[in-house]
Amino acid sequence: MFAVEVRDHIMIAHSLPAAVFGPAQGLHGATFVVDAAFFTEDIDAHGLVVDIGLATDEGSRQPPELQGYPIAPRSVQVIDLDSVAARDEAQVAVSVVATKGTLVVGRAQVYKGAGRLGYSMTLASPTLRSQWWFANGTKAGGTSERFSIYNAGAADVQVQPLYLGIAAGQVTVDPIDVPAGEVVTFTSDDVTGLPEGRHAVVFDTVDFSQSLVVERAITRTIDGVPTTSVLPGAVSRPGRRRITVWSGLARVGAPFR
Repeated sequence: MFAVEVRDHIMIAHSLPAAVFGPAQGLHGATFVVDAAFFTEDIDAHGLVVDIGLATDEGSRQPPELQGYPIAPRSVQVIDLDSVAARDEAQVAVSVVATKGTLVVGRAQVYKGAGRLGYSMTLASPTLRSQWWFANGTKAGGTSERFSIYNAGAADVQVQPLYLGIAAGQVTVDPIDVPAGEVVTFTSDDVTGLPEGRHAVVFDTVDFSQSLVVERAITRTIDGVPTTSVLPGAVSRPGRRRITVWSGLARVGAPFR
C-alpha cells in the first residue's frame, strides 16, 4: 500500500451577519488547513519510491512512515520533519535513497534559537565525498562558524580539518571521529592558534576510501540581531578552471562578493 498526503492552506473572507457574533459581524479573514491523503495498492512505471533516514545526537533511525515513501511523477512532495520524527532535535541529518527512479532533494529550514536566526534553502548533496572545501570563512567577534559533519556510511570515519589562507600559512586540527550513521558538529571558535580574520578550510577523511558530507553554518550578529546562513561544501575537481555561482542576491548599491 502506498500513500501520498498533501497539505494546503485556503484563505477566505467572510462576515457573520447576526448580533450574537459580535465583532465577527464585520468582514474578516480566516485560514483553513486542508489535508488530503491518497492511497493505492501500487504505483505506475513512472513513479518513485524513496527511503528516508534520520541521524541525530541519539544516532540514526529509519522512521517506518518514511520507508517506501511514494513520490508521484513530475511532482513536488514536502515533508515536515517537525511533524514526523525530528522535533526539538539539536542536530538532524537526513538521508534520502531512491529505491526506484531519480529525484532532486532540497531543504528549507528556519532558525529560531540557540543563538541563531534566519531562513535557508539548500540542495542536498547528490553524493558522499572524501574531501570538502569551504572558502571565505571568518573568525571574529559577533561571528560563529560551525560545521556539521554527517557520516551516512556503515563504518566510523575520521576527518581531518585544515585551515588555509591565513598569515601563519595553515592551522591543523586533530582528527574528528564521526560514528557511523551520526552527525557531529565542529566550531572554528574552538580552534587553537586560528587568528581572527578570513580563512579557508578543507575537510579530508583520514582514509580516502571513506566519504561523508560536510556543510557550514555562519551566524553573524548585526545590530544585535543574529543572522544565520548555511552553505554546503564544494568538492575538489582537478583540472577545472571554470567556477559557476548558481545564485546570488545583493542589495541595490551594495557589493556582491
